Amino acid sequence: MVFRALDSNERPRIFGDDYPTPDGTCIRDYIHVSDLATAHVAAAARCEAGGSARAYNVGRGQGSSVREVMDMVSAVLGRDVDPEVVARRAGDPPATFASTDRISAELGWSASRDLRAMVDSAWSAWRRVSSTRLVYSVISPPTIERPKAVALLPAKSSRGTASGRPVRFSVTRSRSVPVGTP
Repeated sequence: MVFRALDSNERPRIFGDDYPTPDGTCIRDYIHVSDLATAHVAAAARCEAGGSARAYNVGRGQGSSVREVMDMVSAVLGRDVDPEVVARRAGDPPATFASTDRISAELGWSASRDLRAMVDSAWSAWRRVSSTRLVYSVISPPTIERPKAVALLPAKSSRGTASGRPVRFSVTRSRSVPVGTP
């Protein structure tokens, strides 16, 4: 939401700054997508080794406030993003973060990337995607329908469910991306 706002020459928004937290903004347990992926790999390795399927909380086990995230975005971009404080969103709790004790003890997994690494990585990816959108809009006539996003939906299968058994997935739509784009 922050990068989208910045791309649109708008101020990013903070939804409430009157929560009972140190800086008044919500606290969340952000995690880098690569850390999330390694947690899945660790869980899959446990299952492949004959271990039973278990549910694990995945996160850093500590939270960052929305204000801290905005400050980190400013630091990574090298300029103040000047967020606008707006009214709270209904239902937002003051703070949520994961207890990662079980996944650490049973799988030896813990997140390794901090907030700076997450924001830096997200900004780099956003710039790549933004440049792809720009190239697409320049080379594509406006009468051509834009490509659809990839959507993974559970395939019809009696073999798998969300209860821990494997679920097959199928791609329902696809899009082309330039070579070298992740």
